Amino acid sequence: MPGDKKVIEIKVPCSTANLGPGFDVLGMALSLYLSVTVTIPGPDPNAATFDYHSSTDNIKVPSTIPDNLITRVAAYIAAAHNSKLPKSMHIKIENEIPLGRGLGSSGTAVVAGVLMGDAVCDLGLPRDRLLDYCNFIEGHPDNTTASLIGGFTASYLSAPYTETFDDVVLEDDSEKHNPNKSKAVKIPILPTHSLGKYVRLGLSPLIRAVVVIPDFELHTKLAREVLPTVYTRADAVFNLQRLGVLTVALGQQEPDAEMISEAMQDCLHQKYRQHLIPGLTEILSLRPKDIKGLLGVCMSGAGPTVLAFAMENFEAIGTKIQDIFANSSGSDGQPIKSIVKILEIEKVGAAVTLHTDLGEMKIEIFCESTPRAAENFLALCASGYYDNCLFHRNIKGFMIQTGDPTGTGKGGNSIWGGYFADEIKTTLKHNARGTVSMANKGPDTNGSQFFIAYGKQQHLDSKHTVFGRVIDGLETLDALEKIPVDPKTYKPIQDLRIKSITVHANPIADSSNGA
Repeated sequence: MPGDKKVIEIKVPCSTANLGPGFDVLGMALSLYLSVTVTIPGPDPNAATFDYHSSTDNIKVPSTIPDNLITRVAAYIAAAHNSKLPKSMHIKIENEIPLGRGLGSSGTAVVAGVLMGDAVCDLGLPRDRLLDYCNFIEGHPDNTTASLIGGFTASYLSAPYTETFDDVVLEDDSEKHNPNKSKAVKIPILPTHSLGKYVRLGLSPLIRAVVVIPDFELHTKLAREVLPTVYTRADAVFNLQRLGVLTVALGQQEPDAEMISEAMQDCLHQKYRQHLIPGLTEILSLRPKDIKGLLGVCMSGAGPTVLAFAMENFEAIGTKIQDIFANSSGSDGQPIKSIVKILEIEKVGAAVTLHTDLGEMKIEIFCESTPRAAENFLALCASGYYDNCLFHRNIKGFMIQTGDPTGTGKGGNSIWGGYFADEIKTTLKHNARGTVSMANKGPDTNGSQFFIAYGKQQHLDSKHTVFGRVIDGLETLDALEKIPVDPKTYKPIQDLRIKSITVHANPIADSSNGA
């Protein structure tokens, strides 16, 4: 309809890479985010407009399609599929990730651009093909794999490339934004299929990341230039031994601090970069015996940020590293200032956002633990089945229920037409606010309806399939709980609906597409 707007929301976690011995192999997604909201059309009918906000840097970023990395990547994705970005759109960028600090800021921008191009042009690319483009553009897989896939990953490129993304020049019809006609090119270079290979690695739920971010930049190009081109066999063996141990040790339910600390030692990159980061030598010498809760410490990516894994005492660990920086002098001869952030490991693989009349809730889906429930829910989300569904039952302190297109609480079907069996897991319980479970009429009667718990509901364990949890937007759940209801039916007096659902990732669909 005329006047309708298309709004696309993208949220990409930052990443840390290397983790000591895993140079250009290991990556991990962390809970700092780059968010991009694209509104089509924008306020200017003939051009794209930009709005950039950063919570960490006072830096002006390029605000034209060919020059901004996110939109340049998006334009490349469009051109690679014989499409173009719309002339009129508004791009709002909100960035929590400091630039040039070793937290994968460029890789995150690349992932956001690939996702933007895919969404704006309605390409529906499978996840592994999106990763091909990310890896081709970024040139190495550790950061982009972690940001796109989530969690703790190991990755490699299956083929070398002589061309790089810098060789790709994009076409822009607007003379206002790209007056240099020589920039246009006819055929973009495309990555081969399955360019990047990766595996997800286990990670103990007890581990948090403490990052200490100094107040200076260190460009990746410089950090790579100081590395040797040839290594001794002894150094290579040193790293291989520790890499093998570290990838297992971090996944143990009760992590061994001494083992992890020793396994995070490195001979390939950190010792060659220490002179670029004052205080780093002392920081890397910290061991678990020095401070309670510490597991191990390393550079984050190419630096200068320092990453510490810990199980407790997070603030004290951050302060200890911060004090070492403060007792070191920067290039201006002054003590180095830094900030400490205690971050979660962003584990999201499959996720959706429910857009409700009262706000949004992002839900992580437990695909590996409950594959049938996850497949059913994600497919119904993607098909629009839940669009405009009423919240038909709302019991304060208990739960809110939806998923029935009839709005009566008596309807709704699974993607298979009938009921499907429960997937009760002893490890998945109704033990927290925001737990998402299948509604049913008894054992093995799951259809389309689901509910979100307002708190611990232990009496529902072993009776309902827990298949997800709210990971963002608990304030929306708070607002829903306060809505007045009919005291007899518990139906909200005022109609409340799921307006639409955004599917951020669906590894089940990706695998069925042959990705």
